[in-house]
Amino acid sequence: MRIKRSCKPLQRVLRTLARRLSNPAAGPRNAKQLTPEEVATILRANEFSKELEENPVINGYYSNCLAANITMEDRSAEAKILSSEASMFAVYDGHAGHMCAEVLSRKLFPYIATALLPAEGRNKLFYSRESQDTKLVEMYRHGKQILSEDVIGVFDELRTDWVDKLRRTKQIFTREDCLTKAFLRMDADLGKAAETDTMTQEGSTYTMLEAAMSGAVACVALIEGSDLYVAGTGDCGAVLGRQKKNGRWTALKLNSEHTASNKKEVDRMKSEHPDDEAKTIIQQNRLFGSLMPLRAFGDFRYKWPVDTLERVAAPTYGRQVISANYRTPPYLTASPDVVHRKITSEDKFLVLATDGLWDVLSPDMVVQLVGDHKNRLPSTLRIKKGYYERVFPQRCVQEFVTLSPSEFYDNPSTYLLRAALGGSLDLVNRQLAVPLGEARNIRDDITVTVIFLKSAGKDEADNQNTKAGMQRNVTETHVEQDPTESVSPKVNEPPKDKGGSMAHSTKWEDIETGGSDDGVACSLKDLDAAVGSGGIIGKKSFKIKGDQIREAGHPTRTTGDSTRINTKHSRASNDFSGTADNSPNTTMGLQWTPDDTARRTTDLTQNNADPTSTNTGGDFSDTIKIPGPDPIKAREELPGENK
Repeated sequence: MRIKRSCKPLQRVLRTLARRLSNPAAGPRNAKQLTPEEVATILRANEFSKELEENPVINGYYSNCLAANITMEDRSAEAKILSSEASMFAVYDGHAGHMCAEVLSRKLFPYIATALLPAEGRNKLFYSRESQDTKLVEMYRHGKQILSEDVIGVFDELRTDWVDKLRRTKQIFTREDCLTKAFLRMDADLGKAAETDTMTQEGSTYTMLEAAMSGAVACVALIEGSDLYVAGTGDCGAVLGRQKKNGRWTALKLNSEHTASNKKEVDRMKSEHPDDEAKTIIQQNRLFGSLMPLRAFGDFRYKWPVDTLERVAAPTYGRQVISANYRTPPYLTASPDVVHRKITSEDKFLVLATDGLWDVLSPDMVVQLVGDHKNRLPSTLRIKKGYYERVFPQRCVQEFVTLSPSEFYDNPSTYLLRAALGGSLDLVNRQLAVPLGEARNIRDDITVTVIFLKSAGKDEADNQNTKAGMQRNVTETHVEQDPTESVSPKVNEPPKDKGGSMAHSTKWEDIETGGSDDGVACSLKDLDAAVGSGGIIGKKSFKIKGDQIREAGHPTRTTGDSTRINTKHSRASNDFSGTADNSPNTTMGLQWTPDDTARRTTDLTQNNADPTSTNTGGDFSDTIKIPGPDPIKAREELPGENK
């Protein structure tokens, strides 16, 4: 009996541990609820923004990140290339540690700038014997310096060797070639530095071996005049936010993910190895059942020959560092897919983000959120039914339906972070309450950079992009194809007047919306396009005449002269579509806003959903409204605004 009693505390600990492992989001039973101010403080902790007034194409950019791991494995970087006045932006997603991503965030830009140098610039750089980064790039911000001077010196020496090789070739490279060569050389030098590492400082944590054995994926944007180049290795993403002349937002995905869900990528990898390895290379949708990205920097346990692994890695990591069926390395490459595009007048902003964002938000949703944020409009998230029930199984789904207007974030990257956490204070609160480390079981580190473009692109660039798309392959999602736009649902399109527009009616017409009677926001078919919302409060009856609309028991609402309510209406089907005016008004539960962008509907997709698809499928019944700005509150003009 004594032994049995002594085991009770251990049993309680084991039960608690089992509960936390099965549902990490449950957190402590009496977890402290964060106030809105505390939530804002956490989300804004890593905010950064910078205006680039002298840049002819870029207004400025915003960046933010949120950790899930105890040590954040994501990184980001931004810089200007001094030799060409081009700008570079990048996000890096590390795995198996943060060291590889840290090295890339400090050293990849100088490698790219080196590749972009003209012949005389290479000679000058080599003979000066000063391969200092400051001679090549000017970082827009300087974070905490983690790398030691010894580590920096190793890469400077290796890059000097590369400069010598480049100047001897006397070749002229395209921008695409420069990006590819820089990626590959950076990765090769990660391996060389680890093999020749002679640092002996006692207690040194950040060694070259750590950088080589950990890994990272990357997405880099090079903006040079009206030319945009995006180089991607792994599963980070780049999405261009475009706005049509009618005010409608569209998302153009500029890269594809190098994962097992991309059949073309799997076929490429299998084709590079003997047929008898086809069943062993990809296991459980991962490289050797372990690594999810099929292209990455570092991860030299999948690149070095066996004898090198035994000599360099095994003494530190053990013989198990060599995977079973490891016969014909390398199995992994850092070679990027590079996309070139001319910036047009419709291209408004570029979003770079690690997969922690794209796992939750589709490209369409991200573009709509940033577009609404830019225009000071509220946004609506439609949560896929059951998505958060798996994270919070003890919670009732009804608790996640409504979100009252609250604090608005000036930084669009922070706005996206909040949306990725569910939008509502309750969902965001519960996710932030999960301790770092445990939080990794329900979400990933998230890093977002939003670059706002000036309307400096030429209209004829659209034709150039179309022609370029016929000459090269651009992958969207998992299929290589010509560049196409991932368009927001047609429900948000301004209606075409087929002669039956009620905007010119002189009689009151009856409209009755569907929906529930309990006041819960729900998806509608009949009034979607009129308010561009994808949802309306409850079951309502309306009357419409000309540019006036009213609900039974409420005063008439006049849309005003700036924008009329143009509608299509069928008495038989009760289908209704149109655009709303720009006067902020919440009468009847509708938010009237300009350019058919009021309360846009977007979708939270699952990890395995197609991020570029506008038809997300599934049962969408839970709607969350992301708070918009106070239209009366004065604030400074942001970099995203054209002056």
